[in-house]
Amino acid sequence: MAEKPVVCALSGWSGSGKTTLACALVRYLEQHHHLRVAVIKHDGHPFPADVSGSDTCRLADAGALRTVLCGESGLVVRETDSASPQLETLIERFGCDVDVVLLEGFKQADVDKIEVFRPSVGKEPLYAQPERFSRIVAVASDGPLPGTDCPLRLDLNRPEQIAEFILQYAMADFRVSACV
Repeated sequence: MAEKPVVCALSGWSGSGKTTLACALVRYLEQHHHLRVAVIKHDGHPFPADVSGSDTCRLADAGALRTVLCGESGLVVRETDSASPQLETLIERFGCDVDVVLLEGFKQADVDKIEVFRPSVGKEPLYAQPERFSRIVAVASDGPLPGTDCPLRLDLNRPEQIAEFILQYAMADFRVSACV
C-alpha cells in the first residue's frame, strides 16, 4: 500500500463490540486486500499484563522492568518501567512495517475515529459529546443513531463496508506522519 500506515481508531464504550469489529476488519483487510494489519489496544482500567503465576508474571513481580517472551507463536513484550507511551510513539514503534494500524479504544486521542455504538449498551453516543470526544468521522452501529447531528452511519453488522470506508477515507485523512 503506502509508505505510511493507514491509522484508524475504533472508539466506543465498553461492551460496544470494538474488539469483535477489529477482529473482523483484520480478517477482511488481510484476506481481501492482502494488507498487513497491526492493532494497538488501549485499556483505561488497570489490568493484569500476564496470568498470575506464569513465568513472565513471576519475573515482573521479581522486579524485571522488561520481559520478552518469544517462541514459535511470536513475541510478547511486557514493560513495567514507565507510564503508557504517547500514541505517536506506539504507532512509530509498532506500525511502521504494516499497511494499516487499527487503534482500539483511544476515545480521547486526537485522531480520526469510527465510533462503535450499540444502543443496547445504554450509554450516550460519543459523537453527542464533541467537547469530550472529538474527530468522530463515522459511527458503526447496529441500531438507529439518536440526535440530529449524527455523523455518517455505517452498519456494524457489515465489517466489509466499514473496512472499505476506512480504505477510501484513508486516501485523505487517516494517515499519520509518525513513521518516517
